Amino acid sequence: MKKNNSYGLEELISSIIKKSVSEAFRNERLNLKKETPVKKIGGIELAVEITGLAKPTIYAMTSKKTIPFIKRGGKLYFKAEDLQNWMESGYSNLKDSNDEK
Repeated sequence: MKKNNSYGLEELISSIIKKSVSEAFRNERLNLKKETPVKKIGGIELAVEITGLAKPTIYAMTSKKTIPFIKRGGKLYFKAEDLQNWMESGYSNLKDSNDEK
């Protein structure tokens, strides 16, 4: 009977260790994702996703040059990293930097 109890205890401890290790790796992956800078370029949908602003608001801000954007071939592009930096810093007047592009 002692063997059965010790075997059950070993299974329980093994299960707890596996769950703990698995959770630790999952948390580490999540932390790495947060720390890895996003190097993504996209259209208006990306800007909406990152800023939480409506499309018309973003279009208005690009025409006023108050949000970082790139315009190529009549199409608007946004760099995720630029938008995140813009959101974090709170700056809004980009007229000079966009005029140089």
